[in-house]
Formats: sequence, C-alpha cells, structure tokens
Amino acid sequence: MAVVSDGMVFLFLLYAALRSGRRWTQPAAGFQLLILATHYAFASNRALEQWAYVSAYYVWNIAVIAALLAGVIWRARQPSL
Repeated sequence: MAVVSDGMVFLFLLYAALRSGRRWTQPAAGFQLLILATHYAFASNRALEQWAYVSAYYVWNIAVIAALLAGVIWRARQPSL
C-alpha cells in the first residue's frame, strides 16, 4: 500500500514539476523518485537489512518535506504584486 501511495505522490510531484514554474517541485519529485527506488531495491533484494531500508526511506522522506518547506518559505518571502 505504501508503494501505491508513494507512486501517486510521485506522479503528482512530477506533474507539478513539469507544469509549474516553481523550483522546489523538481527536487521534491526527484526525492520522491528516490523513495520509489528504495522500495524497488528492497523488493528486488531481500538480503538488504531492514534498518537500511527504513533509514533510506526516512532520509528521502525528510528530503521531500524539506523541499516542500523550502517552497513554502520561498513563497512567503516573495513580495505580492
């Protein structure tokens, strides 16, 4: 179920990165792709330790959240016209 929801989030962020002019959407989509790659790596190689999977998953999730936060901060700093 997590793979499906992460895939849907990736598709949304990819659409946003391709259609919007916001810079933060590109790193967010990239980090979300790394989350999907982490799912794939663990599913294809069961010899990986569980802590490595969880660690990588959380690192990339924190990076996505940081990109979203950067977008919010950048938007707040721009003057309104």
